[in-house]
Amino acid sequence: MMDHSPPGCRYPLDALVDTMQTLRRRCPWDREQDHRTLRSYVLEEAYELVDAIDSGSSHKLVDELGDLLLQVVFHCVIGMEQETFDLNRVVEGIGEKLRRRHPHVFGDSTASTSRAVLAQWSRSKAEESGAILGNIPRSLPALMRAARVQSRASAAGIGDEVSGGFAAVLPQTGSSLERATGELLLGIALTAATRGVDPEAALHEATDRLIHELNQKVRAGRGKDEQG
Repeated sequence: MMDHSPPGCRYPLDALVDTMQTLRRRCPWDREQDHRTLRSYVLEEAYELVDAIDSGSSHKLVDELGDLLLQVVFHCVIGMEQETFDLNRVVEGIGEKLRRRHPHVFGDSTASTSRAVLAQWSRSKAEESGAILGNIPRSLPALMRAARVQSRASAAGIGDEVSGGFAAVLPQTGSSLERATGELLLGIALTAATRGVDPEAALHEATDRLIHELNQKVRAGRGKDEQG
């Protein structure tokens, strides 16, 4: 396969940065954008990438990965113009983070299972952010955010097992579990809609309460440790 990358560049990111800089100079629309105005486009491209993954089409996947990469480069070019950061800083930062959060690969720690790796990752995020569960954006879709909070809590050893009537009515494993879970969630959404409840807002509020309860649980545990 012929290599069209610029000389000395393994991947053509320099050429993409140059193209984006040209657009910022010559295209009125591109010139008017800033980090905030691009926010919705980042979300849109991320969801389109998910659709491409679900489609199983490598052609669509390549196309949507390119669109999402463009958003990254767009923000980096704006950062360069403002002299706050550039693509090099972004790449170096994520490289350092990956090494830091994989001490079982790049350090002296050990983690022989995926569960152990996730627990280690959660502890690292919590230490870096100063938050028990790490930074979980509230702008995530409510269901995704709720699942992420509970997954992090479980990995950190402060979560609770599924309780109430849900565990009893759901199958244990396999496609039947996924189908039954979907039907249950669909029923909840329909019930909320017919009774005038915004399910997104309701779940966000419930997740906020859960985070508060988990924080209190951890603080109480620390208090006991200090007293002991």
